Parts: sequence; structure tokens; C-alpha cells
Amino acid sequence: MPHYHVRVTKKSDRTSDALELDMSKDELMEQIVKPFTQGESFMCGGEPIDPFDVERIHINETEQPSSVLIPQIKAERSESEIVTMISDEWYVTKKGKNVTREFVKTPPKKKN
Repeated sequence: MPHYHVRVTKKSDRTSDALELDMSKDELMEQIVKPFTQGESFMCGGEPIDPFDVERIHINETEQPSSVLIPQIKAERSESEIVTMISDEWYVTKKGKNVTREFVKTPPKKKN
């Protein structure tokens, strides 16, 4: 079963992305994709997101859950000379296949 991971960058706060890891396809559609495309607020990483404040939404798919990927990411990062303040969870959203365009085909709809 694939695992979906979401990273949302907001226009109002580009310094910290909202992350949601290990979602099923149904959870992804119901909790993020559907409300986003319909122009409704949604929750990501425990915070409410205004769809019109979204600068970028990124969705990736992995075969393994984040609980398997994070130890691999920690090992990769410990071998690197570069030290960053970016979380291991953020790096999960860079693994696997980028499937954003399969789910998000249009910008959010404006409410009349």
C-alpha cells in the first residue's frame, strides 16, 4: 500500500512548511486535495491552512512508511558534512515519487 506525504508552503510563512506524513489515498483526497481544490480551509500538520495562502503544495508517494524512511534519512544526513535545521520529517516529503500533478490539477476555486 502506498504512503502519501504532503508538504505545504504558505505565502504568509515561507520559513516553515506544514507536513502531513503517511496518509492513505482516501485520507489525502478527503483531508487535503478535495478541500484545497474547492477553496476550503484544510488541516495539515495540525494547523489550519487557507487554500489561497498556499504558495506550493507537494505530494509524494513512497512504498515504505515514514517510520522506515526516517532512520534511513538520519543515516544519510549523519554522513553529510552539511548541517541544516530542516527536520527529518521534511526530508520524507522528498523521497519516492512526486505525484502532486496526479492529485492537484487546478488552483483552488474562488468562492462567489
